[in-house]
Amino acid sequence: MCILDYENKCIGGQLNWSDLMIAEILQLLDFFIDRQVKENSLEVKTGTVEF
Repeated sequence: MCILDYENKCIGGQLNWSDLMIAEILQLLDFFIDRQVKENSLEVKTGTVEF
């Protein structure tokens, strides 16, 4: 994949492509961690309500 830098030159791409992938994966991880925390806290709240 050809990635253009600010001078519109084609950079080899491997490093930049993996950097983009890593950033996306980190965003996904953040999203899932947030969701997991919310689900866990909801479970805890409903658990305390039930018992």
